[in-house]
This record gives sequence, C-alpha cells and structure tokens, in this order.
Amino acid sequence: MEFSSKPNTPNATPYVANPVSLEEYLEAHMQLLANEQISHPDIFAMPKTLQQFMTIGLIQKLVNAVFPKVGLIVEEIDYLLRKAASAFSSHSLASVNKILLLQTETSG
Repeated sequence: MEFSSKPNTPNATPYVANPVSLEEYLEAHMQLLANEQISHPDIFAMPKTLQQFMTIGLIQKLVNAVFPKVGLIVEEIDYLLRKAASAFSSHSLASVNKILLLQTETSG
C-alpha cells in the first residue's frame, strides 16, 4: 500500500507524541488557529512519525465511509419516530374520543 507524502502545511489538528491533558491539547489547537508556535513539547503541528501519518489517512477513510451511512440511519430513525408519534397521536385521540362518547352516553 502506498501513501502520499506528509502534508506540506499544518492545519488546526495538533499531533500528540505522548498522552496530554485535554486542556493542553485545546491550548495547542488554539495556538494553531492563531498561527502561533505550539508551546507544549509533546504536541506538534505536523505528524512526526509515519505511523501518525498512516493513522490519519485511515481515520479519514473511515470517517468518509461512515458519515453518509450515519446520515441515512438518522433519516430512517427520524421517519420511524415520526411514524410512531403519528400512530400514538391517532390512537390517543381515538381513545379520548371513545371515553368522551361513553361519558356522554352514561350521563345523558
């Protein structure tokens, strides 16, 4: 499998050499957004290892494959929820009308 060369310019995604806290990672992210040098010694603007670069490509492929499918699943769930809500509303209205009719018949 061949991979393209490392990206030429950094983006707003810092790369981590060792575990860091969320606050440190977010600070590095903000520094990148402001075009500043990252101050943390374990966080980089560009991938430092081939493994990091390969992982980025794999994650991008997974995200690109999954998100359209997630969108279709969400649409189907939305449809099913609307259908269930409509059926519940229709059933509830019919039940209320039946009770009101029975009350009218027994009180009249």
